[in-house]
Parts: sequence; structure tokens; C-alpha cells
Amino acid sequence: MGRLGDQELSETDRDGSPPVADPETGEIRVLKDRCTTCVLNPAESAAPLAPGRLKQFVTETREADGHIICHSTLSPCAAEGTPAAMCRGFVDAYGLPTAAQLAIRAGFGNLVEYHLTVDGAMRRVAGDA
Repeated sequence: MGRLGDQELSETDRDGSPPVADPETGEIRVLKDRCTTCVLNPAESAAPLAPGRLKQFVTETREADGHIICHSTLSPCAAEGTPAAMCRGFVDAYGLPTAAQLAIRAGFGNLVEYHLTVDGAMRRVAGDA
């Protein structure tokens, strides 16, 4: 368990999701680009969802002022030990959640972009400190 500013963080978010923020460094992870199977990608390569599921999923997430974790940063898609990151498609479409915006403005959070590698790991984008 740790803290990001005055917010208590645990190994998983309240809903059981892995965290996209590191309480030790304040790093808030987001992918640099959409993955090719992003559910918010209009291309045919988007991961298939049941009819209406995407709209429901996005509506519920936005009503909770939350974020979507990129499925490519979760098991079984990601390499073991890969930390979770926010979905670039969601961030591009709807912006950062309020908690991330406030952490960044207050100076105890910083947005860090990552690339996915072909082996399922993440690599920090050059230039991010």
C-alpha cells in the first residue's frame, strides 16, 4: 500500500483492477499510442465486444470519472511483471480522469507515456523524466 498525494493506494484499485499510478514515484502510466486491438479503434482489428458492450463500458467508466486500463498491459497479453497503463484510445477520446488531472496539477503526479514492445512488455518513451 502507498499514497499518491493524500490518496491512499493499494495493490489493486477498489474494483480489483491493477493500479496505473505508482505511489512511490507519482508516475501515472498511459500508452503513447493506441494498440492495434484497442476497443476504441474503429479499425477491423479492434478487439470484438458484444453488441452494446462498448457503449455500456464507456458510459459506466465516464459516470464514475474513471479510466480504462489497456487490455494489452494485462495478463495474458502482457509480459509478466508489466505494470498496467491507461488506454490511449480512452484518454484521447475522453481525457484524463479528474484524479489524474488533480495529481498532476498538485505536483505529486506526472504523466509518463509508454510504448508496447512486441514481447508484451512496456518501454518508457524517450524524453519522459
